[in-house]
Amino acid sequence: MVNSIGISFLIEVIEKLNEDGGKLVFTNLESAIDKTLTIMGLFNYAEKESTVDSAVKSFD
Repeated sequence: MVNSIGISFLIEVIEKLNEDGGKLVFTNLESAIDKTLTIMGLFNYAEKESTVDSAVKSFD
């Protein structure tokens, strides 16, 4: 379950990471969470990968 407090926290983390040249990569998301984050537009600022291995490789 994702609530507005959780989304607010995620936005703050993503903003801080982006300011510092980092990034956040989500992986292994349940479909309901994936849909919620997509609708909210979070993947415009963070990334998503299907596996942990592909997420790790995205940092290269």
